[in-house]
Amino acid sequence: MQLVRRAIAALCATAALSGCGGAVTATGTLVHPARVPVRSYPRIWVAGGHLDHEVALRDALARHLQGARAEVRTVELDHLEPMRVEGRIPPATVVVILDLRTAERTRPEWTTRPETVCGPLGCDTTNRSVVYELPVLLAELTVTIYDGPTARMEQRVVLEARDEGRDYLDMRREIVRQLRHDLLRAVDQRTESVEVDLLEVDVPAVQRALAVIEAGDWSRGRRELEEAWDTDEVRRLPPEERARLLFDIGQARRFDPATLDAPEERFAAAERALTAAVRLDPRDDYDRALAALRRHRDEVIAVREQQQAAERNYRMARPSGIPPPPPSYGAEQP
Repeated sequence: MQLVRRAIAALCATAALSGCGGAVTATGTLVHPARVPVRSYPRIWVAGGHLDHEVALRDALARHLQGARAEVRTVELDHLEPMRVEGRIPPATVVVILDLRTAERTRPEWTTRPETVCGPLGCDTTNRSVVYELPVLLAELTVTIYDGPTARMEQRVVLEARDEGRDYLDMRREIVRQLRHDLLRAVDQRTESVEVDLLEVDVPAVQRALAVIEAGDWSRGRRELEEAWDTDEVRRLPPEERARLLFDIGQARRFDPATLDAPEERFAAAERALTAAVRLDPRDDYDRALAALRRHRDEVIAVREQQQAAERNYRMARPSGIPPPPPSYGAEQP
């Protein structure tokens, strides 16, 4: 029987995750950090250009950031430096400056058009290839983040958009719509539900644990998987089957909500399990799971750091005096 199980496991090693042993699908939650974490500040000032589209983006961002905690206002770009020098920008204020640049281009495009040619024997219509200039509109929205009282640049992000094949006025409207969507998305943390495949192992305790996770209880399922790992029944399994269980343990440690309370410890434990799975059965699926785990760990830590920054900024006491004048807003920083 042992030889038969080893033969089956060897065949499964070349299959996908849902291969010979089968798989169950659970739902996990990812929390992505804000790309532009301005919500970490109790005061948010938004400035931009004077063109209609720039003003529209500025006002849309200010409305989106309005909430119960933060004080949000729009300001004229020209007013920022005089206000800073005069000490009228309070501490824990972040300044967001939007700069929209567009460029009209054309690119060659081929098409076919019917062409009728008449001769002594009559007329004949054929499709002829022709080239024409397709209108293209490119846009870059530069989002620059400054510390309000010091004008120190904290971050710069460039959002890009493109449209083609229509009237330039229509394309400009579409470009602004795209940039507005990306801009508002960039300032928010984002929660995403994802499907997570877990590998079945022919051990009753493991099957029960997977059913618990499939029903939504990652914490209890993780504990039961870890308890199953220490049983004699699992120790007798071939390496490929033990690797499947280690993969499940790694995924359960990754998606257990308790991970958010101690990310370094929990993700380190998940990495140990997945690394052990790779040693027992080196498969690309397990390597990809390790890479995804590390990206997830970095994002969870970034989310926590953003929350800690918000706590510090909201506790920040008003400093006395005005710092020495640094380079003005909009100047290149070293």
